[in-house]
Amino acid sequence: MKERRKLLIEGIVQGVGLRRRMALAARDLALIGWVRNLPEGHVEAEIQGDSEAIDALEIWLRGSPSLATIRRMTSIPCSLRCEEDSFIIRR
Repeated sequence: MKERRKLLIEGIVQGVGLRRRMALAARDLALIGWVRNLPEGHVEAEIQGDSEAIDALEIWLRGSPSLATIRRMTSIPCSLRCEEDSFIIRR
């Protein structure tokens, strides 16, 4: 089943390559959406695709990939978007 989730990722998540690695993992899982740094030091993302693929990405994130240390991750369902066709890193 196709769905979209908004993620807020907190911890040591900026300056450690998390967005780049997350984008690669999302593309490998055929997910679309985006990821970006927030001014307060968190990372925010919207991810869309197969529910099982999104679950797999969340499990991967909870393992604190790279040099990141994820202390908390909030995942909230949101509305599907049809205008996207890839997963990008927003600046």
